[in-house]
Formats: sequence, C-alpha cells, structure tokens
Amino acid sequence: MPVVQIPIRQLDWFSPLVKTYLNKENRILPFIRSFYGGADTIEPRDFDPSKREILCNVLQKQYGSANHPLIDKLRSSNSFTITTGHQLQFAGGPMFFISKIASVISETKKLNKEQDKRFFIPVFWMASEDHDFAEISSVNVFGQPFSWIDTSAGPVGRIQTKAWIESTRELAKFLRARGVLNHWPELLERAYQSSNWSAATKALVNGIFGEENLVIIDADDSELKKLFAPVMIEECKNQSSYQRIQSTIKRFDEYQWPVQLQPREINLFYLGDDGRKRIVQEDAQWRVKDGAHQWQNLQALLDEINNHPENFSPNAALRPVYQECILPNVLYVGGPGELAYWLELKDVFKAFGIPYPMLALRDHFLWLTDAIEKKMQNLGLTASDLLRPKIEIEAQWMRSDMPFEIESYKSRLFQIFDELATNAGSVDSTLVATVGAEKQKALGGIDFIEKKVLKALKQKEEIRLKKLESIFSFVYPDGNFQDRTTNFFEMVHHFPDLVQLMINHGNLRDPSLIIIAQNSIYPDNAAK
Repeated sequence: MPVVQIPIRQLDWFSPLVKTYLNKENRILPFIRSFYGGADTIEPRDFDPSKREILCNVLQKQYGSANHPLIDKLRSSNSFTITTGHQLQFAGGPMFFISKIASVISETKKLNKEQDKRFFIPVFWMASEDHDFAEISSVNVFGQPFSWIDTSAGPVGRIQTKAWIESTRELAKFLRARGVLNHWPELLERAYQSSNWSAATKALVNGIFGEENLVIIDADDSELKKLFAPVMIEECKNQSSYQRIQSTIKRFDEYQWPVQLQPREINLFYLGDDGRKRIVQEDAQWRVKDGAHQWQNLQALLDEINNHPENFSPNAALRPVYQECILPNVLYVGGPGELAYWLELKDVFKAFGIPYPMLALRDHFLWLTDAIEKKMQNLGLTASDLLRPKIEIEAQWMRSDMPFEIESYKSRLFQIFDELATNAGSVDSTLVATVGAEKQKALGGIDFIEKKVLKALKQKEEIRLKKLESIFSFVYPDGNFQDRTTNFFEMVHHFPDLVQLMINHGNLRDPSLIIIAQNSIYPDNAAK
C-alpha cells in the first residue's frame, strides 16, 4: 500500500465548529485571522525588539551550554516562529504529542525553502505551568498501561523527577524486552534523570527530534512573566477576557457551535506554597480560591503582579495570549480541541492589543505494520475501510454470506398478511387489528431466525472476524484512534524512521489523514 492521504474534512471526527473551519466557510472568518495556505498567506507581524532580546536571553539561559543555533537567528527582526504546545506527557504520551511537533518542523522547513526574506523557527511551548499531573502521568505502551502518582502541588514542570527514576527504568526494561532498539530506552532513562519534569520533557523531545533545530521554551520564567504583567493587570482590573469570550459564545450559539472554553471572571492562577489556584474576587475581596493567600484590595494585587509576576499563571483562556505576547509568532498548530478554543479568543487578543496568529490543524497519521496490512489484504480491506465502523463491515460480510435473502421472506409475509387482513376485515372490521398483531409476531419470528443464522455464520467466520478484530484493535486501541492512545516508543519500534516520515509527509495546508504502511516504506524488509 502506498502512502494514502484522505482529506480530513471527509471524516466524521470533529465538532461542527472545527468542520466549519476545515471547510473554509465564510461564517468562520470573524473568528480567525485568515485561512493558512503557506508563505503567501502569512501577514507581516511587528514584534517589539526589546521583547525579542529578552526572549532570546531567556532561551539562552534555558539552553545554557547547549547553545541552540537558532537563538541568534531569532534575534533578527525578520525571524518569526511557528509554534505548537502541549502538556508535559510522560514518555511522550500518545502519538499525537509527537506528531504536533513534527507538524511544526515540517511546515517550517517548507516555508524556509519557499522564500528567503523571512526566516521561520519551529517552537514547542511546554505547558509546564499546568497543575493536573494525573492527566500526563500515564502512558500505554504495547497495550500495557504505565502510570504514576504524585501528590505534589503546583505546576507539573517543577515536580522533581527523583521519585520516578526507578519507575522509568522499569518502563525502559519493558521496552528492551519488546525489542525496541536500545538507544530509545537509553534516551528515556537519561531524560528522566533530569532535575524536574520540565527538564525531563525537554531532554526527551530534544532526543527524539535530534538535529531538527526545534526550539523548546519553558514560559515558567520571571523575565517572561514581566512582559506579560500588563495583560495580567488589565485582566484583574477589567475582567477583559471574560467579557470578550462571553460575547463570542453568544455568537457561537447562533450557529449552534459547541463551546470548548468556558471563561472565569478572572483567568489567572496564583502560584503559592499550596499549589496553583484560581484568583477570585468575592465581596470586594481578592483572594486565592481554596487557599490562604489574599490581598487587602485590588491595588495590593496589582502591586504583587508588578513586583513578582512569576507568582501568577494564565489559565486556558489567557495562555495563548501569553504565548503570543512573548513570541514573534505567526502560526499556531494545534489539535481539533485546541483550535476550537482558540477560535473563541480573537476578541480577547484584540482587547489586549496582541496580534492574533493564523491557525492550522496538526497532521493526523495512521501507521500500519506489515502484519496488519497482510491481514487487510487477506480480508480484501482498503485504507478507507479502516474508517468505517467495524460492526458495519461485519454486517456486510454476513449479508454477503447469507445463503438466502431474508428480506424476500419478509416481503412475502407482508403480502400474505395484508391479503388476510383485507379478507378478514370484510367479515369483521375488528379482525384487521388481530391480523396486524399476528403479522408483527411473525415478523419477530423471522428476525429471531435471522439472528440465529447470523450467529451461526459468525461461528463459521470466526477466523476472519478475529483478523478483523486484531486490525481494528491496532487502529483503535481501547476504542480510541491510534494516535490518541499508542505511544511513540511502540510505534518507532515498527518504523525506525518515524520522525522523518512525519516531517517528510506532513501536510498542514491540506489537512489529511496520512496513512503510512510499513511495507511501502521498507519494501525489502517489512519487519525492519
């Protein structure tokens, strides 16, 4: 099977809002900058030179002796970023975590080949200030779940990794036992010997993407927060984001679009000793919800933001604003859920005077091993069949295997009972209902017989149905699409060139499901 691309808008995967965006309908235009289609569609963006210098200095500090080659490039006024971001998933989490980053690298390479007046830099924004460790602390590898528990409060990026070194070694040992090339388990172990979860994630992602010059940023930084302080002050004074998003939600309701993001009156957290907690205003008092910290008045809160901006953190409504405030960004690449909530934020950006970027849906991949494709060929299945409900394929098979046409019996039964109802009704009209009731019983009997026949056929078709089940279990493990469950370390075992394949076949400009089969990549050694 060659590499197959199925337009993603043809798939019934997304909400009506995201479908509207993918179909490029005019009614989505008020909620985006413009549709992305490559270098010619990117509008110039002004970015404060002093912000750029601070950003580069912070990145230089974060990279230390590693001395990333693109940081000096980023200092130039004609350099811009293409960005994606995500929570700090353990061991890379599900495959989509990796494919998002690959999408950004792929598109950046294309842009830099197409023109030379501007330079584009791929950026991964680590959501290190998120505080829900439970969401990121589990991973499924070769069908085996691995999960960890941590009672630490506050941003996940600050969690110390000491307690997880032994657990990480267990996972690495498991990978080796499954035949995963040893440099991958080594990378995993080495990454989680870093000081904290942010450093570990950075080491892991750097190790996966090697020489691709990806810039990784940890925005949990006091210097970067200083740049964001004016936005946080405005948010506390006027609840600007809440008002704008509520107005957008009303417009969404007119189109019956689902709402991904419900804003708070104040969309900021406070980072204290007892964790990352919401800031609320109640009865003219400013305080941390479910925490001990409070401020005497609004001015006291604003003073702390000015003096210690590192103590504050944006929630989902303001995190994109923070990102665009400190990066010279022109394009954000996200999953369907992310795009849905970014589409609520255009007026929020306008309220704070920060440019709203273009948006693009991340690449979606489906990987088929040689064993899976052989089963597909044996069963006569195509790539498109994998996107149909399994039960629909089973029913189609059973109907084609049925030695007689059950509908013909039902048709004849209808004819007999209709004639009987007419004749019986001519004698006594009340008998029509009696005949009708008996007809339903007879039809029920035929349905019962049909189920029995299908069951018998299934038993005869047990081998074929088991093959179908194994295919769908690989494509939809645990009932979810492959890239939302399967881990990178499992898939790179089957596809050693996985990262380059994603970068080479990425296609942000025409969003597609990209289906890559093992024997089309390694035809001489499908089991490589």
